[in-house]
Amino acid sequence: MRVLIIVESPIKAFTISRILKRKGIFKIFSVVATKGHIKDFPKSSLGIFFEESFGGIIVKPRFCLRDVVYFERLMREVKRADEIYLATDPDREGEAIAYHLYEEIIRRFPGKKVYRARFYAVTEEEILQALGRKESIDYNLYQAFLARKVVDRIIGWYMSGLVSRALGEKVSIGRVQTPGLCLINDSYEKHVKEGEKKEVYLEAILSPFYFAGLRYRVKVRSESFPDEITAEKVKSGFSPFYRVVSVEKRSAKVNPPRTLTTTGLIKRCGEKYGFSAGKTMKIAQRLFEKGYITYPRTDSHRVSEKGLLLVQEYVRKRYGDEYLQLNTYEDVGERFSQDAHECIRPATMHAFYVEGLKLSRDEKVVLREIRDVFVASQMKPGFLEKVKIKVVNEGRSDVVLQGEGVRIISNGFFVVLKDVLKDYEINEGYFFLKEGQVLGGYAGVEVKIVGRPPLETEESLIDKLEKKGIGRPSTYSQIVPSLLRRGLVRYVEEKKKEDEEKKKKEEVRRRVFIPTYTGKKLVRYLKKRQSFIVDFDFTARLEEELEKVAKGEKKMEDVVINVVDLLKKDGIRVRLMRRRGSKLWKWQET
Repeated sequence: MRVLIIVESPIKAFTISRILKRKGIFKIFSVVATKGHIKDFPKSSLGIFFEESFGGIIVKPRFCLRDVVYFERLMREVKRADEIYLATDPDREGEAIAYHLYEEIIRRFPGKKVYRARFYAVTEEEILQALGRKESIDYNLYQAFLARKVVDRIIGWYMSGLVSRALGEKVSIGRVQTPGLCLINDSYEKHVKEGEKKEVYLEAILSPFYFAGLRYRVKVRSESFPDEITAEKVKSGFSPFYRVVSVEKRSAKVNPPRTLTTTGLIKRCGEKYGFSAGKTMKIAQRLFEKGYITYPRTDSHRVSEKGLLLVQEYVRKRYGDEYLQLNTYEDVGERFSQDAHECIRPATMHAFYVEGLKLSRDEKVVLREIRDVFVASQMKPGFLEKVKIKVVNEGRSDVVLQGEGVRIISNGFFVVLKDVLKDYEINEGYFFLKEGQVLGGYAGVEVKIVGRPPLETEESLIDKLEKKGIGRPSTYSQIVPSLLRRGLVRYVEEKKKEDEEKKKKEEVRRRVFIPTYTGKKLVRYLKKRQSFIVDFDFTARLEEELEKVAKGEKKMEDVVINVVDLLKKDGIRVRLMRRRGSKLWKWQET
């Protein structure tokens, strides 16, 4: 018997082949890749038909093969196989590829045994279990993909044409990219409207007279002054002696971070290393296809039993039982979370030991972040002791200066994620001070520029879109590149911070986005028309409706017709081809 496994990626095909070869059953299996979607809408026409039936209107999209020559090669492999397993990714896009393959295989080779194989990590155990289940296509999930694809096609086809004619230049409208453009534009307008402000205060570096080491120096600052002249006047009355008037101590518990979702991974890699969302997700997808991590497109923090067993063994070996505190995060869910897959985590014990793996530098960086956050999420909280001191100068006792220091009481997850301490002033010197103690030091006038409201970065934009329920993990990395490609936004590089992974200083630049003239003009026009496309609630509601379609609670046609009605209210004339019997009619909405 000959068995064929079809996946969408050559890397994934190679990994599965290697696993099956190691298992000793590769001779009866062969693995091929589709190289992505095999079908798409035609480029020259809308490609959507509406068919009348006794149950109402049926939406019939017309898809075309993307690469006929390559597809025929796939079909030759199918012809030689006795059993076919469609092992594409376990999401809407993957289900669509599987459905289109199934459709073509059954049409050309009736009677072929075709099964669906779903696995969330490319490991021996997951693959063999998936092949053993012999599942079928999830038609409801495919219908959800179809609804999303048809809605995006209709909105893009009709609204882009209308707005392009109104503005006198070619522009593109998208269900997710246009709300993203609005958020970038809103942040830019606030940034321009609100000017920079100055904060002027006195800052003193103090230490006890009997300690000269840097360890015992503390930093205190005053409340802000109206201007530098006032601050200089107050400073002129200062003597070299300061007295501690108040010491307040308290303990603080710092909980470990939650496990990583797609948004969390994009945010961490963007802020820490300056990676774009697209770069992060390409690397994560490669790591998944090579068998190192679980499926990277997820909005769930949940951890499977297998994941808990792996991290439990790793923490016990590396840090000891005293650090371990398991958490499945099953009760943690966002409003718009689908919770379809578990969190992003290392897929095998081998993947926890990043340094010994044959991976590129960037792949190691992303895998290390995934491992560290996952391990930290299953460890005990860290405990800090905070002390807040208030001092006055002997020459001006009416001016109070204060400072705050922190020291670690119990490490907990800090042994893995040291970067969470960057927001705290770790300084033992504050804890040696007592009320009434006299300190010596010097004060200076400091001027701090309080910046305007920040411009959007790719990470902050994706974070906002997720909170508003716009888009899905599979589309986040495509939003900003799409806006850049269409000339609706441009980016400016800013210096961020030094790369903490390296000991030497190295600036990490981040990109902030501002709308182009065309982008600003487009947003003004859509807001003036009060178009539904700039209504954030519309996109969030649509995502909820797509979820209902995926669960079989709503028909795909209802979602599409609702969007056509919204276009009609927006003053757009929609002409869709309608079949009645064997004849073709134009369905016109005016």
